Amino acid sequence: MKQKPVRLIDFNPCDMVEMPPEYREPARTWDPIQVGTFLAACERDPLYLLYRLVLLHGPRRGEAVGARRQAFDPAKRTLRVIRPLLLVGNRLVESTPKTRSGERVLYLDEATNEGLRKLCLLQAQTRLRFGAAYRDDDLIFCHEDGSPYSPEYVTRHFKDLARAAGLPPIKLHEGRHTAATLRLEADVDIRVVSEQLGHANTHITQNLYQHVRRAVLDQATDAVIKLLPQPGQSRANTG
Repeated sequence: MKQKPVRLIDFNPCDMVEMPPEYREPARTWDPIQVGTFLAACERDPLYLLYRLVLLHGPRRGEAVGARRQAFDPAKRTLRVIRPLLLVGNRLVESTPKTRSGERVLYLDEATNEGLRKLCLLQAQTRLRFGAAYRDDDLIFCHEDGSPYSPEYVTRHFKDLARAAGLPPIKLHEGRHTAATLRLEADVDIRVVSEQLGHANTHITQNLYQHVRRAVLDQATDAVIKLLPQPGQSRANTG
């Protein structure tokens, strides 16, 4: 059987292939009224402070579930992100922040700080009551016996509470997006927002949060128009 000759090409045909432009579906977020509605509706829920932390300060799910008492400083109103809890298969695994920028400090509002302080005091009493039966993993958010919450349960419970409050359910990770959007809408410098979220740089923050609500865009446009002289207004003396 005659062998076919080998044919060589002097270029890579894959270089001629154009990839479709990347499209990222905008994250759903809650506006300030919806956030306030949710927090008011679930104020007595055992995970209220975890959800408040996510919605207002933007830690990732594993960072919130894995928040540690030793990382909380009520005097300084800070919570360091140190050892997140991740679900790998069916196992809870203690991890580390995704990047060096992920090793950060969350600066807490007064109500969140006071709530966490009281929760830690309550846990100290619970540990004494359980004695040796208490599982002490240093977790701020845990079951009464100290065992950790499953991240999947925390997400499902978040959606259930949202539905019960009459709100459009969003993913818990979109609660993190909500925290970022609220800060940008409050005119917080994007560098500060990026640092609080644990992004490696502000480009990531800009790319993720181009979906600032229409009301904010309208405000920005109106602010520019206000700089212009209004009809009938006398021009400033240009000398």
